[in-house]
Amino acid sequence: MLSVSIESAAISRATKLILDRYAEPLSLEDLVLASGLQRFRFLRLFKRKTGLSPHKFLIQHRIEKAKESLANQATVLEAAMDTGFFDQSHFGRHFKRITGKSPAAYRRSMRDRFSKKKED
Repeated sequence: MLSVSIESAAISRATKLILDRYAEPLSLEDLVLASGLQRFRFLRLFKRKTGLSPHKFLIQHRIEKAKESLANQATVLEAAMDTGFFDQSHFGRHFKRITGKSPAAYRRSMRDRFSKKKED
């Protein structure tokens, strides 16, 4: 059995891969290889450490990056493509599920918030 610090480092390597390469197609196999753990051990430890499956962690991070892009007035399509989503509808579904708003509504709210700050 691996020590806790070795397992923690393994999950950290996989997490870093997601954070660094979120816009690229990442497979479970890529993450397992980065971790150096066996597949099922990796999945159990990843969920225990992050509270999410690797796929959900990746999607969550992509949405956070997309929110940054939309706040900087990227178009919805640009935000989707820049964060690794294959199409706008796939992006929109995940975005709304996580944030409760459509990407366009989120972009508008950020634009409106920025406009109000300028007026003050």
